[in-house]
Amino acid sequence: MNCVVLALCSLLLLRSLSGPSWQRVVISGKGQHTDFAKPHPLNYFTGDPFQRDDGGDFCLSCNPSDTQNLVAAAEVQPTGELSGFKIFGIFYRFHNRQEAAFGPLKWKSLLVQTGPDLYVEIYHLQAYYTIVSLRPCVD
Repeated sequence: MNCVVLALCSLLLLRSLSGPSWQRVVISGKGQHTDFAKPHPLNYFTGDPFQRDDGGDFCLSCNPSDTQNLVAAAEVQPTGELSGFKIFGIFYRFHNRQEAAFGPLKWKSLLVQTGPDLYVEIYHLQAYYTIVSLRPCVD
C-alpha cells in the first residue's frame, strides 16, 4: 500500500513539475480548432513565421519560392500577467519584397512565458485575407 501511495505521489509531483497544460485556440483560413501547444524559445515564434502558416496563407503554388518574395516582421509586446505567468503578444506584418512598407497587421499570437526563454502559444489568429486590420492587445 505504501509503495502505491508513494508511486502516485511521485507521479503527481512529476506532473506538477512539468507545468500546466495550456490549451491553444487557432483561427485561420482553415477554420478554428484547439490543441495543446508545446513550449518553445521566443525565436521559434519570431524567426520565420512562414514555418507556422496554419491556414496555408502563403502556399500559392505550394513551392518554397512563394515565400521568398515575401518579408515578415514580428513585433513582441508584453501584454500582462495571468496567475503569475507573463503574457506576450506577437504581431506579424508582411509585405512583398518589391513594396516599400509593411502592410497592416495580419497575424496575432498570444504567448505565456512558462520558463526562461520558454513560451507556449495560447492563441493564434491568421487573418491574412481579411480587409479588417487587427490591433495590438495593449495600445
